[in-house]
Amino acid sequence: MDSNGFKKIAVSLLLSGLVSAYPCSVNLPPSCIDLQDAAYSAELDIHFHLCALAKHYFPDCVPVKPRAAEEGRADSGNRETPEERLFKDGWEALRRNPEERFPEPWKQLLALPERERRRRTAQTLYLLGNLHAQDNPRKAYEWYQKLRSAVNGGMPDPMNLAEKSFRTNYFYAKDPVERLRYLVLAACYGKCPETAEGREAPRKVCSFRRELWSELGAMIRKHPRTFLTDPLTAEVAALFRPDLIRQLHGPFVCGDLLALRAFERGDWESCARLLAGAQENSPIRLYLEARFARRKGDYRKSAELLRKWLELYRDGMRRNSSGEFAVRSVVFTKTGCSLSAHPEWCGIYWPEIYAPDPMTARGMQEVVRGQLGALQYRNELFPEALYSFLMGNAWSDAALIAEEHLSSAELRKFADAHEDNPQIPPLMTAKLRHLLARRLMRENRFSEAGKYFPPALREVHGVFAETAAEAENASLEQERRAAAYFRLGQIMLRHDIALFGYELAPDYFICEGEYDSYPIRQNSGNTALPRFHYRLREAEYFRRAGEASRTPELRFLSYLAGGYVLRNRMPEQAEPFYRSLVRERFLPYSPGLDRFRWIPAPPADWKAVIASCDAADRGDVRRRIDRLLSLPGASVQRASGR
Repeated sequence: MDSNGFKKIAVSLLLSGLVSAYPCSVNLPPSCIDLQDAAYSAELDIHFHLCALAKHYFPDCVPVKPRAAEEGRADSGNRETPEERLFKDGWEALRRNPEERFPEPWKQLLALPERERRRRTAQTLYLLGNLHAQDNPRKAYEWYQKLRSAVNGGMPDPMNLAEKSFRTNYFYAKDPVERLRYLVLAACYGKCPETAEGREAPRKVCSFRRELWSELGAMIRKHPRTFLTDPLTAEVAALFRPDLIRQLHGPFVCGDLLALRAFERGDWESCARLLAGAQENSPIRLYLEARFARRKGDYRKSAELLRKWLELYRDGMRRNSSGEFAVRSVVFTKTGCSLSAHPEWCGIYWPEIYAPDPMTARGMQEVVRGQLGALQYRNELFPEALYSFLMGNAWSDAALIAEEHLSSAELRKFADAHEDNPQIPPLMTAKLRHLLARRLMRENRFSEAGKYFPPALREVHGVFAETAAEAENASLEQERRAAAYFRLGQIMLRHDIALFGYELAPDYFICEGEYDSYPIRQNSGNTALPRFHYRLREAEYFRRAGEASRTPELRFLSYLAGGYVLRNRMPEQAEPFYRSLVRERFLPYSPGLDRFRWIPAPPADWKAVIASCDAADRGDVRRRIDRLLSLPGASVQRASGR
């Protein structure tokens, strides 16, 4: 960082929602220009895929409707009723004959009028399903269906057995294929106990989902080929183990998603085979065909397919089309990362367990925008590429174009044209305008830059612009201009990089100036100004203040401030400031500096000390000098009788 005050201003900007600087780390989105198609890897939402399978293979399934907490409670009276007597008789019959699957008393219980069996019907239907769950899961499914239908119709279910039936159906099944079939059903329609009655539990990981994920993984890991004979379980096995896709020939419910899985593995043959059977305008198919075209070097066709994808996406959004399903079932993470905690299942995740990080994960629409932008960049269509990158939240790529491939006039025209464009994310618009503001400031076009700064910096900019005009006004008295130059230096101490910094090299405002940790390989650096140019500007303002002032205290503090700015990073440029400090003969400090032969190390808060100084108050200036050069560890002691 180049000013102690920068972090405070950055925080205020972030809180305002108008400026956002990514921390430089692995979380910074990768460059689509540099990495192109390899920037992101696809991650499939397994819950979406399992739901699609469940709805296809169990079209008659009765999901449980949400209920209010007080609904479904049975009468808790203790009186003996025909329903209670028949329920107990059924239990006794099961005790006498464990092989019984439908005791006669329970048949009579279910034959009672509905108003006379409000307490035990749900429990009876659930237990009848349980009796078949191990040996005949399909028969158990029929009983559970009746249970869920009855509960949806208003039958009391105080023990929440209708929801539990989804888990029981798969949990007790002995045959692994049947077990996996009903596990898929539970994954689609079953709910966590925390949300069983419509009560959401935000930020709480669902234990039921974790159990399903673990069961799926364990079953596929042990005997994956066991499941290849059933079309439902075969597709689940291929989802977990894409190497099995070569052994399968469909039909597939989500063949396009399996094609994406094969593509990510580099299995081009299987991917092409699966795509041939997919819907012609499937978003996944269009995306993969664009990727194939790029692999073959047909960049024009790839760009056309990506544009067609975006048109389809826009139309689907307007109509709320089912084509949106597959798009939302895929996210993209930085290549080499995965949302799954299990390396063997890299590329699939359960959204309720591994929530995508908005800093690293991207939706398909954003990735398509980024890839289209990379193609446009390759063809030197820079305004078009900038628009694509902004729409795709690919800020590092957008910044590269804005700083290195567009003139100030072109960038300003673009920013003005899209100032109120609702299609571009507001944060991207704010970032671009702030970048333009800093660019205009570097070109000394202070008055033009004001409207492009974010609101949190406009007051600072306004003071800076007015002070700069005062400093350059030759008609003003010299001491007033000196004070103005000094105030410019003070403002720069607090807001240097926020007012003048490059977004990328050499300043890296994109990550708060921490240039050493910027992780993206970009061909950036074609800048007009050198590294630490804003420090040179700060020091120059202090130098002019010192040369213009007739007040010894202000001259000395100005040269000291300029020396502090440059002493560490640019010692050669700091040398003239040191010589000026010695030549000032400012007692008692100049002789001590002459003996020390260099500018001493400043105290930790030196920027705040100088930035808060009143240049018009000679006493305050003197006190600041005393504080800067007399603190412990300052290396230069005040002269005392020397």
